[in-house]
Amino acid sequence: MKSTRLLVIFLALLVFPTASVQSREPAEDARERSAILNTPGEIALGVLIIEALAVVNAGLATASPEIYGGAALLLSPFVPFAGEHVYPSTRWVGAASLAGIGIYNLAVLSDDDEYSQQDVFVHNVVAWNLAFIGMGIAEILSSKSSRHSFGVTPLDGGLLLAYRHNF
Repeated sequence: MKSTRLLVIFLALLVFPTASVQSREPAEDARERSAILNTPGEIALGVLIIEALAVVNAGLATASPEIYGGAALLLSPFVPFAGEHVYPSTRWVGAASLAGIGIYNLAVLSDDDEYSQQDVFVHNVVAWNLAFIGMGIAEILSSKSSRHSFGVTPLDGGLLLAYRHNF
């Protein structure tokens, strides 16, 4: 029973992130459309989707923080290559966030004596919300229509972080 549950968690982690980022639209059209949400209904729908993703991922982590953390850590290197409709800096922030959440689940939340399932759920919801906020900030700062620009580029075995503000 437990091995079936762990297999379902792993498969959900494998399929869920890639399914949510694939798009058949050209990258520039999608960026222009997603840069500004036009109506309050679109904003509310976006918030609901983000919160649903956070809750689903936190729920998966409650079953086994060790397996969830390990799967998240193993999948994190693939996030920068997952979709074309967001800026590369957003994908790199997403990869770092997923790796951080995976390490946190493995190193901290895997202690059954200290953290209950409710604690694991709450910690993961907070972590995912922080990850989505970070990715949102990276997306906004990467936009060419913004007065700010932000970039994350692989460089010599590391990452180059750059920020610029146009006056």
